[in-house]
Amino acid sequence: MAISQADKDDAALAVKVQKGDREVFGELVERFQTRIYSFCYQFFRDRDIAAEMAQETFLRAYRYIKKYDPNKKFSTWIYSIAKNICIDEKRKRDRSRTVSIDDVSPTSLQFEQQGQHLKDPSQISLQLEDRMLLESAIARLPDKYRAAIILCYFQELPYQQIADVLGLSLNLVKVRIFRAKKQLLEILKEKSRD
Repeated sequence: MAISQADKDDAALAVKVQKGDREVFGELVERFQTRIYSFCYQFFRDRDIAAEMAQETFLRAYRYIKKYDPNKKFSTWIYSIAKNICIDEKRKRDRSRTVSIDDVSPTSLQFEQQGQHLKDPSQISLQLEDRMLLESAIARLPDKYRAAIILCYFQELPYQQIADVLGLSLNLVKVRIFRAKKQLLEILKEKSRD
């Protein structure tokens, strides 16, 4: 997989941080904060938890920056950290209490699809309802499937990078995404019968 100029720039910034330039880490945070927050939000569907998990991701990335290999994509490394933090937190929360899967903040959803604004209130309502159903269904997936689906469809990472983030083979990632989509269809069919 070819490394883009942006990936090279990220790696160069990380190397500067490894060499002691602490201020440069702020640039990495700026480059990735929206993507990492979005990933965490898709995992929990809660803004406060997502912000907390994103912050923990950057704290941990800073703490362990010396372990980053500049020959690899920084984005893969930081997504791996975020994925591990989110899975650990979700397991901890699942053990301590039941989380409602119906808490969706309508203001956090964007009503822009492929460059066209949805201005008709009925269109917005249908879009919101579909989005809520999908997010609810994703929340019911097992962690291993949820992470793969979020990275693929919400973060739009290529399969190989998803494999790197999850520490899996490319074929296993394809299988997980296929199975996740199959489970999502079943969940959505079940919801439509209700």
